[in-house]
Amino acid sequence: VALLLLSILTIAEVKPGDVVTYGAIEQDGNIDNGPEPIEWYVLGIKGNSTLLFSKYALMPFPYSQNDPNANWENCDLRAYLNDHNLIRSATTMTEYINLASFSISTKALESMIGEEITTKTLKTLDNIFLLSQEEVEQYLTEDMYRAPVTPYAAACGAYQEDGMGIWWLRDSLGEKYGALTGWADGTLSYCDAT
Repeated sequence: VALLLLSILTIAEVKPGDVVTYGAIEQDGNIDNGPEPIEWYVLGIKGNSTLLFSKYALMPFPYSQNDPNANWENCDLRAYLNDHNLIRSATTMTEYINLASFSISTKALESMIGEEITTKTLKTLDNIFLLSQEEVEQYLTEDMYRAPVTPYAAACGAYQEDGMGIWWLRDSLGEKYGALTGWADGTLSYCDAT
């Protein structure tokens, strides 16, 4: 399941901790009543951009479909989230225009000899992205570590325990360790990325 991060041009008076709506996708599982507005926590304001974090686990999607060594730069989830057809279908024209591209750094596996891991930093430019471990520690309060799963995500096969889902972070350490994951109990650890 993906908990999403979004950077938008600041369009209203908001402060960290506020909950705002931006865009709409199917969430309640009733396609006949149309998509529901997406609720976001305001994590921070950087310059003229507002950093948003989805309140709910909105969709089940693997970090990588087939490559256990995938990192954020080349994983299937990044390609899916930043597909402009998907983004356009979930936003109004004004919302779409106000999306801001955000330069992010991500920790990824460079090499592993025995149990010794060397990481590298990857730079990407994204509209929608996942949190890194450092961003989780910087921005999230403890209650945000648990991700309620929408009925639609549950119907699409999202894993959940007591209504809470698991969610990906963008950090990855290759086939042996996988991608960093937020668990239903609010903890973080690495798991298989496929």
